[in-house]
Amino acid sequence: MAGEETGITRDFVTFGVQGFASSIARPAVDANNFKLELALISMVQKSQFSGTPLEDPNLHLSVFFEMCDTLRLNGVSKDAIRLRLFPFSLRDKVRAWLHSLLLGCITTWGELTRAILTKFFPLCKTVSLRNQVTNFLQKEDETLYNAPSLCEISSSIEHISLSCQVGSPFFQDPNEVNYL
Repeated sequence: MAGEETGITRDFVTFGVQGFASSIARPAVDANNFKLELALISMVQKSQFSGTPLEDPNLHLSVFFEMCDTLRLNGVSKDAIRLRLFPFSLRDKVRAWLHSLLLGCITTWGELTRAILTKFFPLCKTVSLRNQVTNFLQKEDETLYNAPSLCEISSSIEHISLSCQVGSPFFQDPNEVNYL
């Protein structure tokens, strides 16, 4: 048995970390010595999203966005800050889901928010809100422009892409429409 390695089985099956890999491709940063401060990370971790049916991913993204908006650094894009900080705002199955995605598949903040909303905004809630929009009844003396309930419903389902912008043909003020 000369030349055979000896040892116990445990020595051959231990795993080591070979490097950090993420589903989020981090944008390049031109700033020297850029790092996220522990106070900011702690603040983000106080309102983590775990993906339970009682949690609203739109609200989580909105609160996260507000936190990130408090930080501005020369040479660092908003996307770079958000994409680096966002994993700290997740826990449990949402964090596991993010780590299960293909390496580098998320390259922008928009892609990340679409992925989160598609995965964790409950389908039944999406269907219910979509039905509210499609079955919307305009009040007798109300223009669509002045119908806030429709815009409130559609803002809850941003990932469905219903336009509620003032310039959209369905939401123009009838007093300002040019009927050429």
